[in-house]
Amino acid sequence: MKLKAEKSFSGVLGNAGQGTTFEVSASVGKQMIKDGYPVAEVKESGRGKRNAAARADGDEDTE
Repeated sequence: MKLKAEKSFSGVLGNAGQGTTFEVSASVGKQMIKDGYPVAEVKESGRGKRNAAARADGDEDTE
């Protein structure tokens, strides 16, 4: 799960500065949101999905 810190925080589940985007497991992300950490889930846009999938398969980006 990709999260973005809406303001700086430090806690048991992690810490981040305002505006920082970071990845955590889905269970940790859900717990952070539930516990009131100032984070928001970053939804993946449609851009880059094809290229990310190709790189995962070992293909080179030819653009």
